[in-house]
Formats: sequence, structure tokens, C-alpha cells
Amino acid sequence: MPGMGKTTIFNEVLAASIPGDRTVLVARPTEHERGLAFNGLGDLLAHVRDSDLESLPTPQRRALRAALLLEDPEKGVIEQRAVAAALRGLLEKLATARPLLVAVDDGQWLDSATADALGYALRRLADQPVAVVVATRPVESPYPTWLQAGAGEPPAVTWLGPLSVAALFHVLKTAVGAAFDRPTLRRIERDSGGNPLHAIELGRRERELSGGAQDAAVGLDALITSRMLALPPETRRSLLVAALAHAATLETLGAVLRVGPRGVLASLEPAVLAGTCHVERGRVEIAHPLYARAVENIATPDDVLACHRALADVETDPARGALHLGRSTAEPNGAVASALQEAAQQARGRGAFSSAVELMELAIMLSPAGDRWLSSRGVALGSWLLYDANPLRAGAVLQAARETGQQPEAWQASLLLARLAGLSGETSRLDALCEEVWSCPDAPPLVRAEAVLVRAQGAHDLVLALEHTMEGRELIPAQDTSTAAQRLRAEGMKTEAELRVMLGQQSPVELLERAVTLEASAPAGLVADRAEYVLGLQLLFADRHDESRAILTRLVELARRYGDDASEPILLLNLGHLEMRAGNWADADRLAAEALQIAEGLGQVVVALAHCQLAMSATMRGDTVAAGQLLEQAEVETAALGEPFLRAIFWRATAMARLASGNVAEADLAFTRAYAARQEAGVKDPAIMLFDAERIEAMITLGDLAGAEMALSEVEVSARRLARPVVLAGCARLRALMLAAAGETAAAVESVPDLVEANRAHSVPFMLGQALLAAGRIQRRAKMKGAANSSLDEAIAVFEKIGALPWASLAREEQRRIGLRRRASPDLTDTERRVAVLAAEGRTNREIADAVFASPKTVEGILSRVYRKLDVRSRVELSRVLTDAPTAHAEPH
Repeated sequence: MPGMGKTTIFNEVLAASIPGDRTVLVARPTEHERGLAFNGLGDLLAHVRDSDLESLPTPQRRALRAALLLEDPEKGVIEQRAVAAALRGLLEKLATARPLLVAVDDGQWLDSATADALGYALRRLADQPVAVVVATRPVESPYPTWLQAGAGEPPAVTWLGPLSVAALFHVLKTAVGAAFDRPTLRRIERDSGGNPLHAIELGRRERELSGGAQDAAVGLDALITSRMLALPPETRRSLLVAALAHAATLETLGAVLRVGPRGVLASLEPAVLAGTCHVERGRVEIAHPLYARAVENIATPDDVLACHRALADVETDPARGALHLGRSTAEPNGAVASALQEAAQQARGRGAFSSAVELMELAIMLSPAGDRWLSSRGVALGSWLLYDANPLRAGAVLQAARETGQQPEAWQASLLLARLAGLSGETSRLDALCEEVWSCPDAPPLVRAEAVLVRAQGAHDLVLALEHTMEGRELIPAQDTSTAAQRLRAEGMKTEAELRVMLGQQSPVELLERAVTLEASAPAGLVADRAEYVLGLQLLFADRHDESRAILTRLVELARRYGDDASEPILLLNLGHLEMRAGNWADADRLAAEALQIAEGLGQVVVALAHCQLAMSATMRGDTVAAGQLLEQAEVETAALGEPFLRAIFWRATAMARLASGNVAEADLAFTRAYAARQEAGVKDPAIMLFDAERIEAMITLGDLAGAEMALSEVEVSARRLARPVVLAGCARLRALMLAAAGETAAAVESVPDLVEANRAHSVPFMLGQALLAAGRIQRRAKMKGAANSSLDEAIAVFEKIGALPWASLAREEQRRIGLRRRASPDLTDTERRVAVLAAEGRTNREIADAVFASPKTVEGILSRVYRKLDVRSRVELSRVLTDAPTAHAEPH
């Protein structure tokens, strides 16, 4: 509620913060500054040293300096995401030096550009010594949405309730200079509801009446309006200028009122004496926002318009001047609309996306009917909204621009609407819009080419989509080297490469490398839309992990630098997928967790992918409980989204979990569903999800050799055509297992050296472990005990190194079948042996500690020594070793 004293409490918090102990950044936005791009950011960083700004990476430093109007954007436009990333880096640097306090008074009026950047930065500073204090009026929630976007627990909220009679006594004595008796205080408390400002106004009225007859209770707005009306007209005019101005200085008021500083001070003197404003260091401060609002409400509409017009003339900042000019105009005006459009483009160039949108919307609203620039303003605004993922607003604006019929804007609007239709799955509308543009005889070649390429990206028939892509690429004039043409060429190459991979036709690395070269001068807006990202994935599928890691790591840093929230989580997931293939599962978990933290609230597709990836990692480690919980979440998410590609990933993770638990039949069923979903998605490249080897091995285990042969032949053909060495290595293992299952033991044994070497040659250690496990099984069946034992020893070492405990247990089980017994080490002490036996029986560390009269920590240390001596990793393995050793000194056969 206005007047509850939040600013007073806010100021006390700041006063309690000793400057030497922490860095304090403060912003005090006002209602009329909400439309000013990065106004709050300028307040927050007003006293930050230049050396701190200079320490930022160059792209971030330039973006932040441009946003603060300290320099022009380097290339005419900066991304708002770059400003957000720069703010994050700066706050992190300041917090590293000493604890940081970010304080915002009247947070509900913080401009949207600053709010977006601050929300982005705070989400990523959860682990830093950063405190945030916001004084705000609750609107839709107890705190602003930009603060709500922070990671971790919701912000702590302190509600300011009504003051007691005792507290009001002291407030009134200080503010009004009068000590009221108890009955008067109770009446003021009752009429004000304990609101401090309302109580002060009632107290002033009480003092002015000097104990005379009291009227009925008067509301706060009425009291404030009465006080403002009591001021002289020239005072109210000066206060109106101060209320509407961005920088209410004596100089600004003098320029508008056309008087000198002394004249301004003279006009303000009655307000200063009344306590409704004060002047400090040449700046005029209205004592409370309600006073400013009352002054504006009292003024006539013509006075308000005239004041905005005068402020537009004296304002030095183009965006602020244009905003005043727009607010001074009640009817459509082409000149004003043009000024607003120019200011919007300048705000866009500074990375102030939300402010640019507001200014362009005002420009469109003030554009006269038939204005030549109306459609181009609509296209610009629609593209900005589409870029900001606001499809409903974007669609309405673009549809209006399309209906003007002015070219080339109508074509541009149609193509943007087609891209929007593709995002929402409206294939028929996408086709109709693209066909309309393509069939227009007046459309230039580049526009027609874009129409065909957009249509290709929305086609469900991948073969038809490839045909459209090739046609679109051919329509781009060879002699056109403009930025638009280069970007379109890169888009066409990237789309063709993706489609050829999906169709299983050829490896597109060379084509993607050419697209990346083109993108250097005309990059896509989002990092994840770049051809370089697709190239990084193709290098991953081609088993070129180091090259892929270098690209994906660079793109993650690029996304962070520009604050690209849409791209960063998907890049992190794919980098995590690479690390999982490389056996670096701790890194894979960390990257998936980072992606999940960023993606929460941004998109359920990435959340579901992260849950699937974390479930896969938990399965490999043998953590069945965590894997099961994650898969339960992923199942709900993938079912709600309904995307076949996502379903394939979920069923693959489910199949691996069932395989790890030893349930081959259920794993086979899940693999069948994963394969069907992958086929539905049109994916023909077996390296993309890399589950065919496990799927076919399950078929072999269950005796379906005919089905396994058919599936294996299909995979081998695709892997050879696409040059997928990691898939071919898996096929070598499957061929050997097929021979063994068919009873061709000699041929299977003969293939063992080749299958092992094939799997040593690539960089997926889990598959090497599988190959060694398969070799050990084949050799055991051929009665080659020594060779089998050696293969299985190495398989166990590989699995344990990467933490694949279920598969290490499988290899040990296979090793026990050889008949070579392991012995319990004779080096175990009596205490160690007793602890080992109790642990193998399933006792907890606490139970063992009670039995041997030791602490749980001591038991933990003893078990660590036992595990090391017996070469085991779990209590299950410990139990098996002790069971296999009937005596402490049993020798191997």
C-alpha cells in the first residue's frame, strides 16, 4: 500500500551497510522512468569504477558501455543478452572483491531492460556473496518477476503492516512537530489504518484545524490532493515538471519554465515549506510518489501535454526526448512517429530490447493512416517480438503489416509469419504463406529463395524438405554477396546438412564447414541456430571428440557472453552427451545439472532432455533409485510434449536402466519403442542416439537371431555410408556375438582380436569395455580360460575407471563362470575379517560399529582397507568374494 514507509525502511537498510564492508549498488526508479532503456542500470552502476568495467571481456565491456550511453555500439546493434551477460560478469567481479548488496527502491517501476538484465545476472550468482534488497509495491506477486526469476529459494518477503498508536506518536511528533493526546492519536490511527503517510497528512490537518470540529474520516488521496491544491499555481507547475522529468534538476526546470535557478527556487519554496519536496545539490526531489501523482492529476490534460512537449525540447537523450514527444501528442502525427521509430532503433542498437518495443509500439500507434512507414514499423516490431519468443503479439503485429499490401514489407511479414507457424506446428499455414510469396511474380529472387527454405524447414516429409532446400539454395543469386544473401546461403547449407544426416545419406562435415565460413560475416541470431553448432554435433557423431569439444565449449562461452538463455542449455546438454560418450560422467552430470538450472521455466524440452541424460548417468553408475526417479519425471514430460525424437531418447534411457538391472526382456521392449520413435522422427543416422548395439545384443541374448541379423545389416549399411567408426566398432562386437550364438565358436574366437582393436581405435571407453566383455564370453565358451580371464580383467578395469558398476559386476560374474577362484586375502586382520563378514551380511556401518565396539567412522576406514585388499567396489561384490572363498587360504585352481 502506498505510504507504508517502505522507502524509510529501505534507507535504514542502506545506512546499516558500512561501505568498507561491502559494495552497495543502488537504483531508485520512478514511475515516469519505466520506459527509459537501462535507466535503472545507469543508477546501479553510477559509482562503479572504470577499471572494473575495463576488466570485462571486450564484447561484454562494449555492450555494457553502449547500454550506459558511454559509447556507440560497435556494429550498430548489440544484443540485450550481451548486456545481461556483461552485468553478470561485473557483479561477479565486484562480489569477488567484497560482499555485494544490490538495492532497488520502488522495484515495480524498474525499466524492463534493466529488470531483464538484472534477473538474468542474479539467476547465475546464487553461489556468490550477493544480497538483494528490493522495496516494492506488490502487484501480481509479493515481489517483482525479475527477482522471482532468481535461482534457489524464493526471496524472503517482509510485509509492512500498520503502525501502532505508540509508534504513530513518535512519527507524528517528528514529521508534524506536534504531540497529540491519546484520543486524537487513536482517531488518527483508526482513520489512517496505521499507514504512516496517511497518518502524517491527518496529523497536519489536525494541527491546522487547531482542535476545531472534525469532519468525517478523509482518505489519503483526498488529503494529498487538498494539500497540492493549496499550493500556488506556479509552484504546482514547477512540481509538474519535476514529476515528469527524468532528471529534475534546477537547470531542467529552468529551461522548461524559462526562468533562472533563483526563479525555480522561489516557485518551489511553498512546497519545500509544506514538506512535499526538497532541493539538494541542484536536484529537485518530490517527497513521495503520491505527491507527484497528485500534481499530475490536478493539472489539465493540455498542461500535461505542454509540459511533455517542453521537456522533449530540452532533453539531450534521443530516446527520452522521443518518449516525451510521443506523450505530448494526442493525435496521429507522422513526424512524431518517425522520431519514435528512430529512438526505437537506437534503443535496439543499445540492446534495450523491451524499451525498443515500447517506443516502436508508440510509433505505430501515432502513425497516420496510409503512412508509408507504417508497414516497415510493423515488420520491425514483429521480428523483434518473434526474436523475444512472444508469438501471440508477434503474430498480430505481423498480420497487420502483411495486410497493408506494401512491398517488400508484406513479403517480409509473410515469411516471418511462416517461421512463426513452423514453431507452432501449423504446417498448412506455413505452406500457404510460403507458396503465396514464392508464386508472386514481383518477388525478388532472394525473397523467393527464403520462402522455399522456410517451407523446407517446416516439412514433415524429409525427402520433400531436402528437395525444397536444394531448390531454395539455387534461387539465391550467385552474384549477391549481401549480408542477407550470405546468411541465407549459410542457412540453406545447414538445413541441407541436417536433412542429409537425418536421411542417412552422407556425412555433411565439408558442407557445414563451408556454411561456418559464410556465417563468419552473417551469423544467425541465436548461437544454437548457427551452422557451427551442427558441425560440432557432426564431429561428435563422427567420433572426432576433441574437435567437437572445442567447438561446443566455444559456443557455450559465446552463449554465456551474449546471455543467450535459449541456446546455452541445449549446448550444455550436447557437451555433456559428448563427455558421457568419452566416459567423463562426472562432467556430464555437472553439465546436465547446469542446463537444467537454466532451462527451468524456459522450455520443457530441454528439461526433459536433461532428466533423460541424468537418468542415463545414474544408470551407468548403478544408482537405480535416482535413475528411476529421473525417468518418472522424464516420462511425464515427454508424454506431454509428444515429440518422437524426445520419446526415442526417453525410451533409450529406460532400456539402458532395465538392461543394467538384468531384465533383458523388458530392455528389448523399451529398445523397440526407442527404435520406433526414432523412425517416426525420421532419424536414419545410427550415431545420433547410439543405442543400436545394445538393442541388437538384447535380441541376440533373447534368441532372435533372424531379427538381429536384419537390424545389424541395416545399421552396418548406414554406418559405412555415413563414415561412423564408433557404430562400426559396435557392429564388429555384434558380428562376433552372432557367430557365437549360432554355434560358430571357432569363427567367433577368430574375430575377437579384430573386434577388440576396432573398439580400442575410437574414444568411447564404455564400448571398449563391452567389447572386452564380449571377447571374454566368447573365449570362456571356447574353454580358453586364461585368455577369457585376461579379457574380463581388462573389461572390469575399463568399467570401473569410468564408474560403470553394473557392467563391472557383469564382467565379474562372467569371470566367476570360468572356474578360476579368487581368494580372500590372507592379509586381512581378524577385525577386518569380522567387519567384512558383517558388511557382507548387509549390516549398516552403525550396526557394525556397535558389534565391534568402534565408531562408524572407524568402521568406514576398515571397510576401505578391506575393499582395497580384496579388489572390490561394493558390499555385493564383497559378499560374492567371501562366498567364493570357503577358507581364507583357498588357492586358485
